[in-house]
Amino acid sequence: MLNRHLEGKEYLVGDKCTYADLSFVPWNYLLSFLMGDQNLDVAKEFPHFNAWNERLKARPSVKKTFEIKTKAQAEHGH
Repeated sequence: MLNRHLEGKEYLVGDKCTYADLSFVPWNYLLSFLMGDQNLDVAKEFPHFNAWNERLKARPSVKKTFEIKTKAQAEHGH
C-alpha cells in the first residue's frame, strides 16, 4: 500500500517531510528486524517505499537518533 501511495512522490503528504513520514521510521526499522532472512529484495519489489525510507534514514535528525541508540546499546551490552 505504501509503495503504491509513494509512486511519484517524495513524502506521504505534500512535497516535504512531515511527522506522518517520521512516524514510520521506528516501524520501518523494526520491519527489517522482524522480516529476518526472508530474502525479500525491498529495493526491487517496493522501489517507491525503499527510496522514501532511504530519504528518511538520510535525514540528519534520524541519523543522529540511530547513532544515539547504537551508542546506548553498546554501553549496555546489547
